[in-house]
Amino acid sequence: MRPKFWLTMPLTFLTAIPICRGETMDGLKLDFSRKRVTLEVAVEDLQDAYRVLPDGSIKMKTKPDTAHVSNWRAEVHVSRGKRKTGLLRITVDERSTEVRVASDNRLAGPSRIGGLPFGYAFLPPNGTATDGQIWEEEFPAPADAPGPRIAATFRYTFDGSAPTEGCPDCVEIRIVGLRRFLPDQSLAGMLAGIFSGDDDEYFTTNQVFAVGAVLFSPKQGFFQRFEMHMNASMLTPAPVPGMMRRVVVETLEVTR
Repeated sequence: MRPKFWLTMPLTFLTAIPICRGETMDGLKLDFSRKRVTLEVAVEDLQDAYRVLPDGSIKMKTKPDTAHVSNWRAEVHVSRGKRKTGLLRITVDERSTEVRVASDNRLAGPSRIGGLPFGYAFLPPNGTATDGQIWEEEFPAPADAPGPRIAATFRYTFDGSAPTEGCPDCVEIRIVGLRRFLPDQSLAGMLAGIFSGDDDEYFTTNQVFAVGAVLFSPKQGFFQRFEMHMNASMLTPAPVPGMMRRVVVETLEVTR
C-alpha cells in the first residue's frame, strides 16, 4: 500500500487542502449483492504519537511508541435490505449482530456495533467524485447529554486512484475528524474548575481529534482497508497531548 503522506503532516493543514479537480470517478458505493467478507481488526494504543508545534498545530510521528491492545476477526454477511439499503450480519466470536447501511456506508438504522468502520459516510452520497472533492458528515451533540455537549464533523477528501497489491482498482479517501464543544453553562462551569480566564475558543471551535484513510475497491463494492487514528481525550475538557488509538480494519477475503 502506498505511504500515507498525511501521517507526517500538521493536522491543521489537512483541514485546508486545496481542491484539485480531476477526472470524475463513479462506482463509489457499497455493493449489496450477496457475499461474505472476512475482516481482520487490529487495535493499538499509541503513546507520544504526535508533537505540538509552536503554532498550536500537531504533527504525527512516523514511529510512535506502540502498545498492542487486541486483534480479532469478523465475518460480514452482506445482503440487500429494504429501501435500497444493505443488511450486514456481523459475527465476532460466534456472536452475531445486524446493521443496516446506506450505499455511502452511513448507518440506515439503529446499531450497537463497535470497533468497525460501518457508520462513517466515507463514500460520496451520489457515488461519484473527482480528485480533491470534499464532503462532510455531521454528528450533532445529543440534546440530553449530561455535562458539556460535543458536536463532531467528519470531513472526507477523495484522493483518486491508489492501486495496491491485491487491489489494482483501489481508490483512497482521507478522513479528518473535528470536534467542538457547545458553549453553555455546563461547559463554562467545568472549565472554570480547570482553567483560569475566559478564553474558551479552543473548546468551542473545530479542533482535529482524528485522522484516517480508506482504500475502497469499486470492483468489489467494499473497502479494502480502513485506518483511523483518534485521540479520545480530545472529547474531554482536559485532553492528553500525544495519545492516540489506532484502529486498522483490513479485508482478507470476499466470497460470493
